[in-house]
Amino acid sequence: MLVQFITGTIRQISELTESNDTSRIQFSIPEERYVKGETRTVWHNLTAWGKTAERLAQYAHNGTVVTCQFRLDYNTASNGNRYTNLTVTDLEMHANYGASQQQEAAL
Repeated sequence: MLVQFITGTIRQISELTESNDTSRIQFSIPEERYVKGETRTVWHNLTAWGKTAERLAQYAHNGTVVTCQFRLDYNTASNGNRYTNLTVTDLEMHANYGASQQQEAAL
């Protein structure tokens, strides 16, 4: 299994929802890429489930810095289009990012 990480600032976060009696939240983290002298923003859309989703809903907001471990899930829609989903498997929120004494709340 390929393990991937991303650290960034949450810029979009949805409301907590219930799906099959499991909590779910979606959020996005932007990444700036420099290609041929131009800056391009790539959005990473992630989904968290269960307790991780509940803690994100309680403590995270736009501007919260997080480090996410995630797995890639590939799905094919009925029309044949393929989609990539990033499912959070572990998450750490960084409180007071940049402050003199950084506090971290591991989730």
